This record gives sequence, C-alpha cells and structure tokens, in this order.
Amino acid sequence: MNACCSPQGLARFISVVSTGWTGRCLLVAVMFVVGPSTAVAQVAGKESHDTLINMGEIWRVRKVPFQLEKPARDWTERGFNDSSWERLIPGVDLHHSHAALQDAQVHVVPSRVFMRTTFQVGAGSRIRSLRLRVEHELGFKAYLNGRVIADHPAFGMVRQKLTLSSGVEEEIKVHVAEIDISAHRTLLTEGENVLALEGSQRLGNTREVSLAGLLSANFSRGPFIQNSTPTSTVIVWRTDLPCSSIVEFGEGPGLGRRVEDIDAKTDHAITLEGLRPDTLYHYRVAGYDEVGRIESGRAFFRTFKESGPVRFVFTADTGQNTVAQFSNARIMADLMPDLVIHGGDIIYGGFDDQTPDTRIFAQYHRHTGQMWHTPFYFTIGNHDINCCGGNTAEWNPTNMLLNAPSFQATFHHPRNSVTGTEHFYSFDHGDAHFVGLYNPWFEVYDFHRGTEQYRWLTNDLAMSKKPWKILFFHSPMMHSGAHSQADRNRNFILDQAELAQLLSDPSVPWAPDLVLCGHEHNYERFVPTNGVHTVVSGGGGAGLYSFVRRHPNSAQFYSVNHCLSVELSGDTAAIQSVGTNGVIIDQFVINRSPPRRVVYDASWNSPQIESVPADDGDGNIQGQAFDFVGDPILGRHGKFSNPGFFYVNNDSTHLYLGFAGVMIPDDATLFLFLESPGSAGRQTLEGLGDGVINPLAEGVDGLDCLENLDFQGFRPDVALVLGDERADGTLRSYRRPRLDLDTGQGAFRLVPGLPSIPGVKIQQYNRSPQTNTVPVWMNGASEEQNADYIEVGIPLSELGTLKPGGEFKLGALVGLRGFDQSQQTRVLDSTVLGMGLASSGLRSVLSPITIRLSTAPTLDADADGLPDSWEISFGLRADSGAGDDGASGDPDLDGANNVAELVAGTDPRDAASALKLSLDLAGDRGVRLSFPARPGRSYLLQAGDGSLDRLEPYRRFVNEARLRFTPMTLLDPLRGARLPAQRTYRLLLEEKP
Repeated sequence: MNACCSPQGLARFISVVSTGWTGRCLLVAVMFVVGPSTAVAQVAGKESHDTLINMGEIWRVRKVPFQLEKPARDWTERGFNDSSWERLIPGVDLHHSHAALQDAQVHVVPSRVFMRTTFQVGAGSRIRSLRLRVEHELGFKAYLNGRVIADHPAFGMVRQKLTLSSGVEEEIKVHVAEIDISAHRTLLTEGENVLALEGSQRLGNTREVSLAGLLSANFSRGPFIQNSTPTSTVIVWRTDLPCSSIVEFGEGPGLGRRVEDIDAKTDHAITLEGLRPDTLYHYRVAGYDEVGRIESGRAFFRTFKESGPVRFVFTADTGQNTVAQFSNARIMADLMPDLVIHGGDIIYGGFDDQTPDTRIFAQYHRHTGQMWHTPFYFTIGNHDINCCGGNTAEWNPTNMLLNAPSFQATFHHPRNSVTGTEHFYSFDHGDAHFVGLYNPWFEVYDFHRGTEQYRWLTNDLAMSKKPWKILFFHSPMMHSGAHSQADRNRNFILDQAELAQLLSDPSVPWAPDLVLCGHEHNYERFVPTNGVHTVVSGGGGAGLYSFVRRHPNSAQFYSVNHCLSVELSGDTAAIQSVGTNGVIIDQFVINRSPPRRVVYDASWNSPQIESVPADDGDGNIQGQAFDFVGDPILGRHGKFSNPGFFYVNNDSTHLYLGFAGVMIPDDATLFLFLESPGSAGRQTLEGLGDGVINPLAEGVDGLDCLENLDFQGFRPDVALVLGDERADGTLRSYRRPRLDLDTGQGAFRLVPGLPSIPGVKIQQYNRSPQTNTVPVWMNGASEEQNADYIEVGIPLSELGTLKPGGEFKLGALVGLRGFDQSQQTRVLDSTVLGMGLASSGLRSVLSPITIRLSTAPTLDADADGLPDSWEISFGLRADSGAGDDGASGDPDLDGANNVAELVAGTDPRDAASALKLSLDLAGDRGVRLSFPARPGRSYLLQAGDGSLDRLEPYRRFVNEARLRFTPMTLLDPLRGARLPAQRTYRLLLEEKP
C-alpha cells in the first residue's frame, strides 16, 4: 500500500479496510482521509486549472433558418428557461472532402445559431483576467450574464480549394477569435453565471454547430509537462498577464522546493533538475506581478525510469475538435501511460499561436488533465505545416529554424544535433529508445538516404544501447487507406515503398523494433518486414478513411477512431488498439525470445469450435469468438511472421490448441508439430513423403517439402498445416493464393502416406472488417486469406496415451515462399514456438516446449478447495492441505491466502503478484489508483465519500489485455467543489475463473 503523507497532515491513507471472498466477489478496499489543513481547491472542475468553459462541453442550442430576431428577449440572462433547447456538443468535422469523410455542405442561405451554457464561480475566487476563444464560421456575438462582451464580425472559417500533386482537395482555414474580456470580469457573480453566443453558419445539418467557445481565467495555457528524463522535466504554461515564473514542487503534497525566474513574461518554461528517477513529484506553478500572486492548482508528474518496463499511448490525426477527439482523449487519460506520443496532424485548418488552445490543450489538458502530469511528444504532420489551409509561412523548405515555427514555439521537445530544432529528436525511457522523425509527407519533404536527418538517424540508433527502439512519424511506410497510392515527389515510386526501403533495410544493424505512424485515419497492422513491426494508428479524432488498396503485408484493418496502448517488458511488447468506448478493437504481441519455460500448464476449458459453413463471404462465420482461456504462451517472432498468442486448453476428451494475433505473409504456412506420449514419432521429416509433388494423389505437399527439418528433444508424430482462413478442416490438396505449392491444410499423422487424423476440428478466421476482395490486378497481390485466429480440437484418443494431467511436447515454425521442388525443401522463417530453432544453411532443427494438461477443477485430492492442477502448477503439494499448501496458506506472505490468489489469478509464491489497490494523492487533481490486472478477468472499482456501506460503481474493467506487464492505473479527479473529508474505494473481482 502506498502512503502519501505530508508533515502538515494533508492526507493520510488507511491501508486495507477489508479483503476476502464474499459471494462471487473478491474484494479489496482502501480509504483515505483528508486532514483539516487541506487547502480548498476545486478539483477537476473549473477553477483548479482556471477553465470556466471548455471546448467539448454540452451547450443548450437553438438553430433556426437565418433571421435577425432573438429566440426570446431574455435568452442571454441567468434566469432564462432553456430546458426546451437542444443539448449539443458544438463542433463539426470540417476537413477536405475525401469520399470517406463527413463533408460540411455549403448553403447559400446561412443558419442562425443561439447557444448558452452555465458555469460556476466559487466564493473568494481570485480571477485577475478573462480570455474568450471562439471557433466560428461567419462571426459572432458573446454575452456574459446578459451583457454584450464581444462583437466579432470577421469570417472564422474560410473554405479554399488547394491544387496538389494528387488532385484537388478542399480544406477549411480556421481563425480562432481570441479576445481579452478582463474588463468585463466585474459581471461575474458568485455561483452560477451564463455565457451566451450567437452567430451565423452555412452548415445545413441541424445538429452541426460550427460555433464553440472556451472561457478561461488567469492561465491561458497549461501548466503541462514536457521533455522528461530520469532526472529532469520541463514545466510549461502561459498567463494572461506578465508575471514572474515559479514552480513549487516536492516528493510530497507539501511541496517544499522552488525554482523561480523573476523576469515578467506571459510564456513560461521552467526546467526542474536534480530529480530522482522513477519518482512521483507534486507541483504547482505561480507568479507575481505588480498586483500580487496567481497560482495554479497542484498536480503531479513522475520522472522517467533509467531502465525497466514502459507503458505509453500513441495517437495521431486528432486536431479537428470533434466529439471523437474528446472521447479518444478520455480513453488516453484513463489508460494512465508513462507518456503519450503523437504522430502528427495535431491541428487541422491552420497551426498558429491560437489554434493549439482549442485543438490540443482543450482536449488533453483542460478536458482530461492528462498533460498536467504526463509528457506528450509530438511530431509534425502535413497539416501542421499548413499544407491544406492556414498560414503558408509555417512551411520553409530550406531553413528548419523557420519551418513549423508555431510547432516549435508551442512545445519543448529534445533538439537534434543537426538542425538544432525539434523537427526530429530522440529520448529514452526505461528500456526504450524513442525516435521522432520529420516526415509530414513527400509533397514538402523528400526523406532519403542523402538527407541530414537520415544520417542523424543511423548514428542515433547505432549509439543507443536500449533493448527497444521505436520510431514514430507521420506519413507511413505501409498503408492501405486513402493515401496509399500517393507519389507526392512524382518519381513514379509510391511514397510508402520508398520509406519502407529506407527504414526496414535488412542490411543495417540498427533496424527498429516498432514503427508507429498516422496520416491514414484508421488502424492497420502489418506482418513484420525484416523483423520490423509497423502500425498505422491515425484514428485520433479526425474523419475516418476507408480501405482502398491493400498493402501486401496488411494483417488487420479497422476504420475506427481509437488510440494505441503499448506495454514493453523484457523482450515482450503487448499492443492494443482501444476504441473511443474503451473496448479493445485489436491486439497483438511482439516477443523477441523463445518461450522462457520448459513446461507450461494447460487450462481446463472446452472452447467452441464451430462446424457450420462460413457465411460472411470471406471464409468466416459471423459472430464466432475466440474463447480460449489461460495465460498465453509466446513464441519468438521472425523476420516475416509472428505466431502471436498461443493457448492450450483441454477437457476430459479433447486437446484444444489456439492461436490469436497470428501474422504470416500471403505465401507462408504455419506448421505445428506434436509428440504423442508412447508414439515412435519422427526425428526428421527427411524421407517421410513420397518424393513427388502430387496434390491430386498423396497430397500434403507442404510436409513433403520440409525435407530440411529435423527435431531435437522430441519425436513428433502429428503435424498441423495451418494459416488460411478459408481452410476449416483437413484438406490434402489446398493452395495458398500466392504460393505455387499445394501445401494442404489440416491435421496429419507423420507416417508414410501422411494419413489424415480423424475427429479433428479446425476453425481459421480473420475478424478484420476489410473487404479482403481487392483483386490482383489492382494491387499486385492476391486476395488476402491469412488467418488471424486459429482453433484446433484433437481427440485425446488420437494422441497415444495422453490423458488429463499428462504431458506432451510441441513446437511450431513458419515456412516462407521459397521452396525447392526437386530437393523438396522450404525456406523457414526464424519464427519459433519452442525452445529453439537452430539453422545451418537450409537445414533447421526445432526444439520443443512441454505442456502439462490440466485435470478437472473438481479434482482436489487433499480436499482443501484448491484444484490439484493449480497446486501443481505453482509448486504446492496436491496431497496436503496443511500450512502453506492449504487454502489458508500464504507462502509469499503478501496477506492474500491461497484461495484469494486462486480467484485473483495471481502467483501464491510471488509477493508482488497480489490483488492490491494502491493510492497516491495527485495534488489538487485527485487520487491516482493502481492494481495488478489479470487477463480475462472482470473488475469493478467502487468509490464513495463515506463508509463501505455507501459505495457506488465508479469504473468497470472488462476485456483486459491478453498480457499486462504494468499495473492497471487510473486517476480519480474527485469531481466536486472540495476534496471530500473521506474517500473510500473498493475493488471487486466480479467472477471466479
């Protein structure tokens, strides 16, 4: 239990209030009490960061055909009854008119919009200045408590057509009206106030309102975190009035340390140095002018790690001020990563000094508070140099100091050693080395080996000793969306092909592990290329792009708003695409080493393996689900394939084998070999087949053409030939579309004649919603048929003497396109599911892992309530219910007995593996909570300002990651006027496994 206590008694935590199994729920409860000396602050409301009204909030709106008449004489007053007005979040997707995007239609006769919202001003509020920002189309008037405070007649959104190399696009140039209304702050009253706006717009849809306001006091921007390291960080903010710059900070809520710059200014940046690595610090910013002091609320940040696991979020293509952007921002904040990476197109319609406040800070600072405590690292997209709207002076092709000046002025990133600017840079956190590149698109920057950036990149990556190397930039090196056929430098080579050759060159030793890009407004992942995994994640809030022309390496494609959650630990990375509703859209794993354990335990389960015909027109069954359970086994990915998550389940009659997140090329085959106990098996596949490529006779030529494969440590007698979503069953003659070899698909005995194994069920499917019917003549590749999910059920009666509780061995690998018909050999990738795959020339030797089948959960020899299989898997005695081996035993002394560990899915011999709820007081921003989440379990967090008897559901966590290395973390912003005197939390594990 973390404790966060200041000498002043700011807060104290009471550790575990209660823990145990109650009914169907395992619960852990904690509470904290706020001491009497706590400073009063309006946490996550309006005053804590001086946001009175933010973008993305709900307004009461009346929209009518153009007319000068007001909807009512007193419609701007506080007492007006607006309950009959529509409730809307203003904002509309005003982007260039790709076919897949929303398109704001121009109408000759404008509409007139009237809108109002309320906000609170607390007693004793020290509002020194007021600033109003309005995104509008045809001018507006603003009213504060019935009085006119602004009359802005200018155009706010200008439509312009831009002729580019790829054709004509339409864009909206956005002008944000920023008005100092400090002279009107005397109109504010304690309690409820009303801001009203009226204006004209040309949008015909009655629900679209291109008029939105942001009202702030004292602080125009920030404070926000930038450029973190293990020993330093930069705090950045902007004030309405010139004042000195002060940061007060410390390891406890009492702060205690201070850095000050006495020069009066409105733009402030203070570097905190001499910090401790991986340490939580609390801070607030302040300043003095001739009148007195202004200060922000308290917040927190954590310094970077020198080594260890890393958790970050990636997003891109966000800045359209849409509902989707705000929803995505909330998910990003809920994920509580160590850092956020942005892949560009931060602002649409013009990146200048004003637009970041309504299209960046409104979402990620004022709405969620994430930029208060989490560093964001941005890279430049084509819209960020105003390629399609905005001030063209943002782009300077010859001088980086003059290129993207607003980007450089807004953020404080590391600077590269070549241009001395933030266009491209690198930094470290934990075990990861991150590199942000300047690649907005080839229309304005031609990225090639002769550029200064490329030479810097090669040196930077070669010098890094971090085990993980991650690149992020805007224009992707693989994609299948609206921009996939772009050749913006007009050299008759697709831009993505040029970039792929540049950054996934097999001859260079510094190749990155993971490349993250935006530009395409969708989600897409690709099979590895020369060992490099690539993801497009441009669904951060802008209008979505559809699937246009498939890249040959495309593995999954979703046209959906989302963000990317990435966890790195050791040699493994777990990557999830998370939708704006918090649901995981897709997930995959990168694992760079073979399985670490020799023996793995299966889970007792009977997955459903459908036997009905495919009905979706693409070889799949609508509604089918992957329902394997247990912890996955991770194989090592290769240069061109990835075995994903592998599961072993069993019941009393069948062995079930499942793959999820498989990535293989269109011309590859996945082979899985099993050794049945008691069988003779094979030491090699050499000489097994009939020596002839004959799909219409013996068939199964995929196994014939593995004469170069030997086995060490096991003698398999069963082979599974897998990987195609249209092959659900055993087919002796089956050809993958891009492979000139009838490999067959299914389950076969490794004896002469390669007989099929009776009773085997196989389902292979792909849940990506892409059409999968892009013809060869359009993209140079065949129709995509790769199976992302594979389910196999084998009767135990066909596996020798194997029974529940018994052991068997298995190993898997991937065959690539190259094969020799005369020698009957196959080129094998370095992918392996097993303890190793050793190669010498074309010859390869596969070593297995061992699987121990589960016994029925009802089998409990010592009657202690702990299944025998669970006890055996964790080294406990299954024949003794006494001491550490029994239900009440606690061998790791973590306070959770063996029954609680069983239910929670934690390790009874690892004190760090236990269901515990930890708390940190996060300044005035709320409480930071964390707990270890296990895959496949459902948790309910309850909270309440009182005792355990008065708790309400706060957040439910379902559909967890298949892997989770870092704790589930979230921030409770304690919404309300004051910190509660007592806040209690209870974590419930809702179901037994």
